[in-house]
Amino acid sequence: MLEKFKDIIETEKLLEVALENFSRIGLACSFSNEDIVVIDTLHNLSVKTGNKFKVFSLDTGRLNSETYSVAEEISKKAFTNFGSSNFP
Repeated sequence: MLEKFKDIIETEKLLEVALENFSRIGLACSFSNEDIVVIDTLHNLSVKTGNKFKVFSLDTGRLNSETYSVAEEISKKAFTNFGSSNFP
């Protein structure tokens, strides 16, 4: 199955092929700008393909307030399943 991925050079195409070929997609997220772009791209593709994805993060308890605000905004979006785990 991984043969399908070897010649893909565009991120959006790679994510689209992943959504079409795997029943469970999860994104580990630190809420960086790049992560938000990937979440948005996955959302747009999931609307197109009908496949869903999940977003998860690890809360170390040391994140700044802006990161928590971004996490809250992302978790409010109806298009994503969001989960967070607390680190000891």
